[in-house]
Amino acid sequence: MKEFGRALRTAFGMRQKGDYATEILVTKEEAENVLKMAKKFVEEVEKHLKERLLRGKQWINI
Repeated sequence: MKEFGRALRTAFGMRQKGDYATEILVTKEEAENVLKMAKKFVEEVEKHLKERLLRGKQWINI
């Protein structure tokens, strides 16, 4: 999960720079890496939710 936190921070930072910096260059490789990690994040969330639904677990904070 830490890798997702780092990836989200990186993506957010890139977006902030893109929105507010006057001269920012995001390489194709950087953009592809962020997109790849975002897709992986969505897959993991979907997997987790499906597992919880299949088990009929209550939503509890641990």
